Amino acid sequence: MQGRLTQADLDYYDDMLTNLIDPLVASGHVQWATIDEMHSVFEAWEIVNCPAAP
Repeated sequence: MQGRLTQADLDYYDDMLTNLIDPLVASGHVQWATIDEMHSVFEAWEIVNCPAAP
């Protein structure tokens, strides 16, 4: 492929997003987030789930 996307590649990604990812987003199982948002959520999770090292 060497850096070029073909129409078949684009069709594959469109199909995957439409048929696999969209239903997961609609059902609430997947939530889109920016890198900064993911960082904040992970940091909050760590505080609750990872006790401080002795």
